[in-house]
Amino acid sequence: MQLFFLFIFLLANSLYSQEFSRSISILGTKKVVSNNNTFIIQDFTNSIYEEDNPCMNYYERIEITYTHFDVEISNENYIPLTKFNNPCKIPEDLNFEFTLSQYQKKNYVNISIFPYVKKSGVIYFLESFNLNIKPKSVPRNYNRKKFKTNSVLSNGTWYKIGVNQDRFYEIDKAFLESIGLNINEIDPRNIKIFGKAAGMLPEDNHEPRIDDLEQLAIKFIGNDDSSFDENEKIIFYGQSPNIWRFDELTKQYNHKQNIYSNESFYFLTVNNSPSKQIQTQGLNNNDIQAIDEKNKQNINSFTDYNFHEKETYNLVGTGQQWFGEYFGNINQYSFNLINGEVLDSLFLKARVAGRSSTSSQFDFSFNNQPPFFTLNIDPEISNDYYFEDSEGSTLLSSNLSSYIENLDGDLVVNFKNNGNPSALAWLDYIEINYKRKIDWFSDENQFNFRNNQSVNKFGVFDIPDDTEYVFNVTDPLNVKEQLLLNNDSSDKIFATNLNSRYEFVCIRSLDFGQPQFFGQIQNQNLHSLTQTDFIIVSHPDFLSQAQRLANFHTDNDNISVVVATTDQVYNEFSSGSQDPVAIRDFVKMFYDKNISDFPKNLLLFGDASYDYKNITSSNTNFVPTFQSYRSDNIKLSYCTDDFFGMLDDFEGSSNSLVSDLIDIGIGRLTVVDNIEAENVVNKIINYSKNSFGDWKNKVCFISDDVDEAWEESLLIHADALATKVDTNYNWINVDKIYSDAFQQESTAGGERYPDVNNKIVDLINSGALIVNYIGHGGEVGWASERILGLTEINNFKNSEKLPVFITATCEFSRFDDPERVSGGELLFLNPEGGAISLFSTSRTVNESSAYYITNSLYNYILESSSENTMGSIMKNAKNDPSLGSTVNKRKFALIGDPALKIPYPNLNIQTNNVSLIEDNLEKGVVSIKTDTINALSKVKVNGQIIDGIENGKLFITVYGKPNNLQTLNNNGYLSEPFEFSLQKNIIYKGKVDVINSFFEYEFIVPKDIPFEFGNGKLSYYAYDNDQHIDASGSYKNLIIGGINSNATLDDIGPEIELFMNDSSFVSGGITDSNPEILAKVFDSSGINTVGTGIGHDIVAVIDNMTNQPYILNDFYESDLNTYKSGIVRYPLSNISEGLHTLNFKVWDVYNNSNERDLSFVVSISEEMALNHILNYPNPFSNFTKFSFEHNRPNQYLDVMIQIFTISGKLVKTLKNNIINSGFRDESITWNGFDEFGDKLAKGVYVYKIFVKSVDSGENVEKFEKLVILN
Repeated sequence: MQLFFLFIFLLANSLYSQEFSRSISILGTKKVVSNNNTFIIQDFTNSIYEEDNPCMNYYERIEITYTHFDVEISNENYIPLTKFNNPCKIPEDLNFEFTLSQYQKKNYVNISIFPYVKKSGVIYFLESFNLNIKPKSVPRNYNRKKFKTNSVLSNGTWYKIGVNQDRFYEIDKAFLESIGLNINEIDPRNIKIFGKAAGMLPEDNHEPRIDDLEQLAIKFIGNDDSSFDENEKIIFYGQSPNIWRFDELTKQYNHKQNIYSNESFYFLTVNNSPSKQIQTQGLNNNDIQAIDEKNKQNINSFTDYNFHEKETYNLVGTGQQWFGEYFGNINQYSFNLINGEVLDSLFLKARVAGRSSTSSQFDFSFNNQPPFFTLNIDPEISNDYYFEDSEGSTLLSSNLSSYIENLDGDLVVNFKNNGNPSALAWLDYIEINYKRKIDWFSDENQFNFRNNQSVNKFGVFDIPDDTEYVFNVTDPLNVKEQLLLNNDSSDKIFATNLNSRYEFVCIRSLDFGQPQFFGQIQNQNLHSLTQTDFIIVSHPDFLSQAQRLANFHTDNDNISVVVATTDQVYNEFSSGSQDPVAIRDFVKMFYDKNISDFPKNLLLFGDASYDYKNITSSNTNFVPTFQSYRSDNIKLSYCTDDFFGMLDDFEGSSNSLVSDLIDIGIGRLTVVDNIEAENVVNKIINYSKNSFGDWKNKVCFISDDVDEAWEESLLIHADALATKVDTNYNWINVDKIYSDAFQQESTAGGERYPDVNNKIVDLINSGALIVNYIGHGGEVGWASERILGLTEINNFKNSEKLPVFITATCEFSRFDDPERVSGGELLFLNPEGGAISLFSTSRTVNESSAYYITNSLYNYILESSSENTMGSIMKNAKNDPSLGSTVNKRKFALIGDPALKIPYPNLNIQTNNVSLIEDNLEKGVVSIKTDTINALSKVKVNGQIIDGIENGKLFITVYGKPNNLQTLNNNGYLSEPFEFSLQKNIIYKGKVDVINSFFEYEFIVPKDIPFEFGNGKLSYYAYDNDQHIDASGSYKNLIIGGINSNATLDDIGPEIELFMNDSSFVSGGITDSNPEILAKVFDSSGINTVGTGIGHDIVAVIDNMTNQPYILNDFYESDLNTYKSGIVRYPLSNISEGLHTLNFKVWDVYNNSNERDLSFVVSISEEMALNHILNYPNPFSNFTKFSFEHNRPNQYLDVMIQIFTISGKLVKTLKNNIINSGFRDESITWNGFDEFGDKLAKGVYVYKIFVKSVDSGENVEKFEKLVILN
């Protein structure tokens, strides 16, 4: 059997056949989710899952050297299947497809095969086959686009003007003066206008387009001299942004609405050379008389057209389609679309949308005559929208009289809901073609007409006698004036060859409209820019921050960066009109300039919106994204920035977007004002420079619970990703927060997981390199149980520990909704923390597809290399052959800087020796090398950092063996609880000095470890603050279990010092509503953080709420070079105003405990306040320290203390400028001397403390007494 697929593309120079032998192996079964159903299907090599289709295909991508080819499959070998797990219909013949894709100027053939056939009731599997790719030779008919090296806008003075109709416009003396030109200093013969052909730019890269700007032919009406007189003018042909194209199949004209702009723009300039003038063409009377009558065609009519398309509603808030009139309370609208007398036929085409549980219809008629055309709308039971396109209806001349004698009346559109008052409907557009006479209609001054035939004849056009001019505007940049004549009957005519379709404009007076002025344009020359590594396209409002970011990358990463505004790009690549293709053409200019040195990344600096034209209020369309055509269903529609990275010549078409490959990394900063822009750039720079800490060794996987049977896949896929990371990257410590493993609680608002919320908040605030979520979600958070919501997102304060988020959920990072800032965007925009970037979704995605895309990300995201920027990670993941042509990958976006690198620790740490330290009666303290450690054993570890860090700090985390855990099956949809393993229990966490690249540390193994033996893990992180370099490593060949029967005795609990915020706090002091617990602990044996002994955690309890304890094991950090002491820091949030108590309990490794209590007062008053003012000691002789509490932490405060005698004489003033992280200050001391350096006499004195906020200017003062002793 042979099947072929033909590509009509450019033929490469190298032509040879490529033949391959392939085999496919059955690998067992796998679970996939399709339309919320779980299928267990057969798995095989190179299998891929696409969309909601459980029919797995074999997929392969092969590099080829040509773009035009046939493909043949032969020598198929099948094996029969006794068992077949697949819900798909099996064909009798082999089904396969081939597509062309290009990546960085190389060609690839994509092969997709459904490897099953059914013969005589038996299902067979394709086990092997031969693949032959044969080039086909075709004439070369495509010339690669070459970009200009300079823009015409690079010098001179330029003025931007705009029009919105196809017509001639005038520029007169008054207009020039109104835009700022000194009319006495210019020669009107040197006025020039530049632009391009109207309409949107073609999406296909290979389709021709104007590069930069071309000069228009114009006509000067007046005296041909160097002065511009009052009645003189320049006229030029301006085009509507909406265009018409002739359909060869239907023989009708179709309109194309410009979805990006309501105007077409041109640029006016004056220099020292003559402008391009409109030339006259056409036949004279002698020429006409010489034409044989059989080759002559008299023309007095033409096909006119008109359309109505109003853009008011985007029904689902996505995609390119907007609708106009709404048919609800109003069910009828009238439209006046016909100019002139309809001669013999009228063709109407319309598009509508409706939503109704019953069928409904649109009727079209003229002036209340019976409808001549009806569009039926089928019922929609799913509450989706039903779209109906008409193929068109022709009203023939024989039928005209039955409707109206002269079709100059209104077209009436009537919606019939068929008795369903809840039925809704909208009109997209109405389009008509009709034959009319070449003549004026009403008081029009100019009209367009055309010949819609291309024949080998000459046309003689009869035109109105009062016609002043006829122009051929077929080429709008090179307009020609037609030579006008009078025939034998003195009728006005002109003649031209009909060998092509031509567009003409007939003008009867010199009354022209004027264009609209849009401002003077600064000189620019994007076309002259040299090759670059990184391109930033910024909205003009954010240019200063975009340039600041560019400078940082140039200095920090040694890369070349180009910054351009959207306006600059539009000016040179789309004649000033907004058009996403212009941005891509700008990027492609750099891509095409060099064979192999391509730009690496593109940053879109500004938020986007599905509303390109600011139809909605508070729109956010700063840097546009690309919207898919579909707008009827949020699941099937999408927006994507990938469009800007499809740069090869045969890419970019809407039809190939899902299969095209991305040639550069792309990211977006979703900012809407300068404050957000500055905050985001601050985050990026700080992340690049100051991301140090052992949190960079952690990757956490979070899963939704199971609310339906198919959702088991959420757990399966989350755990599969976790296992992949744990297996391939030993230096990573994998954490897991699976919602179903926690107790579910019922509340008035629904089911909730408060422990999961707390775990996520603790995770983010303590830091992680990557946070990965799989599950349900939306623009406002994760899961129906709201495990992460906007409140948590906005309150994150982890600015020094920013994770990368990967979210395989729906719409969490939708960035094109002007009505809402999504949760993903808020994570990124949070100035005090949140995320540094997100690989996240902007639309609804299928769960299995989301998993495979995420799985592809983990093929690249943890690979440390100089080229592995966040943009390249996303690019490589989306281009991975395992994803095939799934549309879901277009729904993932990078919110963040694509040139930014994840700061992986680049150096390696190794363990050299693990020893047990024992007291020997004969030998004293001895060290015994071992691979096994027991509870209560004292352990010494030696190691070194390989190359790089000679002196620095090493952070150690010693993990016990992995625990085998299971979920709780809270909702009962699992056949059995889901089992998973997690290596989370911390035996020891410490830090030591690195000296000459070597390190050593000791610790005692807690008594609480499980006695069963298993593999533990030594996890390391080190950094050198002077060199700004870091390292990581791990050691897994350590067995932990049993107990040391010779351990020394210890029955004394830890020592505790307890504070709030900082160590100056005293019990009863004030805090804000988000204070931090601070505990300093010491024990000669070490602190227990293992968390496996019941009741042996580090625990904090607020207000005696023992049922809501804070488990703080993960927040303990040992002091440097000792296992005996350390600090616990834990941020509280949203504590209510008033008095509160705190109980803190900690255990040592021998399970001895101790606890401390304090009280604190939460003050939320907006007024500045002072409390607990005192000096200590008091009375004093030679020294006292002033102490006070305030409610302005982290603010600069001016403090002044004035000391008075009892009689009121000022004897001493003390001043200081302070900033406290907490609420207490003890920075001012006094020795008892006055302003002149003399010791004050003993006695009672009064002092006033005055505190002023530097930021706000608010102040407060209070008085207290002190006593001096001699």
